Amino acid sequence: MSMAHSVAMTLTRKPSRRGLLASLFVAVAVAAGIAAWHVARINREQQTQHFAEVADQVIDNIHDRLLAYEYGLRGTRGAIIAALT
Repeated sequence: MSMAHSVAMTLTRKPSRRGLLASLFVAVAVAAGIAAWHVARINREQQTQHFAEVADQVIDNIHDRLLAYEYGLRGTRGAIIAALT
């Protein structure tokens, strides 16, 4: 068998089952990697959004408490002024 005939046979030969399975495995691994990356990105976005919502709630609660304290101080001041006059 000549070298040219051997090369031609190699190029026209059907892919082996092992080769097909290896290709399938690589394709599935790449698809799983892409899916995992996508899920991780969505989780990060949800965590960021949740953190922003919780931070806004905390800010609102602190603001409400300070307002209540301010109202108490104003009431005390009014009572002292009324008592002194």
